[in-house]
Amino acid sequence: QGLRVFTVDVARIDWARNAAGLLDANWWRGTLKPRPVVDWYLDKLKQAIEEAKGETGGGPITFLAHSAGGWLGRCYLAEVESPSDAGVDRFVSLGSPHSPPPADAEGTVDQTRGILTHVNETCPGAFHGDVAYVTIVGRCIEGSSIAEEGRSVGEK
Repeated sequence: QGLRVFTVDVARIDWARNAAGLLDANWWRGTLKPRPVVDWYLDKLKQAIEEAKGETGGGPITFLAHSAGGWLGRCYLAEVESPSDAGVDRFVSLGSPHSPPPADAEGTVDQTRGILTHVNETCPGAFHGDVAYVTIVGRCIEGSSIAEEGRSVGEK
């Protein structure tokens, strides 16, 4: 359809950079902020958006994110003066956790160590009025095992 696609080049090993947060006392308190821990990602995202703007004459850009990319994209948009400065007019997230787990949820830990709380306080919900937001989520439902259904593994 003639659409240009740009991606944020992230390798699995890049995520190890988040371990730098362990040196921040806020990680241990669960009050971490996005910067400086995820600077590496936000900088890569800014570079990809600048490339897209340069090659498309400024946008408009549909931001499509998956998983952590959804809340990291919100972090990025929270930092720009206006999404139009970034060229973003649509934000689509697929399976992104946009809220931390409830504080009283037994056996769960906010893996972002406070960043999701910060994002929701800084830019709650569909924060920018000039951006169309779409979030697609699912729910994991644990099914019965094959053995419980009277079949052995590999049997159809």
